[in-house]
Amino acid sequence: LNASTVKENDAYYQYGRSGLLNLSRISTGTPLFASKVHFLDADPSLLSDVVGLEPPDPARHESILNIHESTGITAEQRSRLQFNLKIGDIYINERNHFLVNMNETYLPLFWMETIELMSRHHQKQFHELDDIKMFLRVVKIFAYI
Repeated sequence: LNASTVKENDAYYQYGRSGLLNLSRISTGTPLFASKVHFLDADPSLLSDVVGLEPPDPARHESILNIHESTGITAEQRSRLQFNLKIGDIYINERNHFLVNMNETYLPLFWMETIELMSRHHQKQFHELDDIKMFLRVVKIFAYI
């Protein structure tokens, strides 16, 4: 959320439309912004400003974090992040103009996905652990009967 919505984000230079993370300070001044893929959960005008960009599909574009309830170990993690370039009036030189008088737009450059999955071997071990926990619960219940 931008600084107008969450005042504390003022410290992180989060101005502009919601759904963007300003990376300009760490990208040597390049107006680079991160967002969810296809501007998922962002200000709707970000998507409408880019002709031809499909609407976001949460099933394909949302990040996922599944944590094993007993151990707290990550079972599955899928991080999806889009990088965008803020453009507006851009000039090649004083005589030749390129994209003159263009509205402020965040142009998607690329998006990436990182995936981490627990191995099948470890999944089996955790299922066995869950089975043991369930068995102990049943034994505990019968102990009170």
